[in-house]
Amino acid sequence: MKKFLSFLLILLITACSPGSLVEPTLLPTEILPTATFTPTNTPTITPTPTATATPEPTLTPTPLPLTEEELNSLRQAYQILLFIQIDSNMLEETATKVNNGELAGFEALGALLGLATIIDEVNKGIAVTTPLPFLKPYWEDALMIHEETKTLLGDWFNKKIDSSIVMEKTPALNASIEKIMVDLEKELSGINGIDAEELKKVRDEAIQSIGEIFETSTP
Repeated sequence: MKKFLSFLLILLITACSPGSLVEPTLLPTEILPTATFTPTNTPTITPTPTATATPEPTLTPTPLPLTEEELNSLRQAYQILLFIQIDSNMLEETATKVNNGELAGFEALGALLGLATIIDEVNKGIAVTTPLPFLKPYWEDALMIHEETKTLLGDWFNKKIDSSIVMEKTPALNASIEKIMVDLEKELSGINGIDAEELKKVRDEAIQSIGEIFETSTP
């Protein structure tokens, strides 16, 4: 568990470093966008004198190439969104393990402190990241999930609530952030020609690794 949290923290710090142009591990270059598209306006359909409607022409998207800076911004923003999802899933997983007795004492405390440290690094990443315009709706919705995750963790740590309350609240958070990520990946695929299935595969592997690490953390 400790090794996993340390690895996750190092990866997050690297991903959120504003001066770093290193290719992120969780978002391979081959599935990154190379262009954005702005659809042309749909013309008004005017019937002919014989009342036969003129077929609506097919819209042809106009590609707008992304600069290297924009690509780096997209990579960084996507990774932060992914870490927001990882955090909320880790919170639910931790609460479940504590509630059923698999995590207790110093082990449980260590898990909470580790998660709090990762969330703090996400905060730092958020502060130095400016999402591209089309990312903003997803970004803002994800930040609300992030704030709720922080609040739950803080209340639990300060004993205002217990693990059972966290278990009640986190499934809805995880469902919400999952929808945000799925919708974002669909837009990335439709607008930029990204393979949404590949993006989801990478993300699913990251989320799945949380449960696997908890399974192997018991001595």
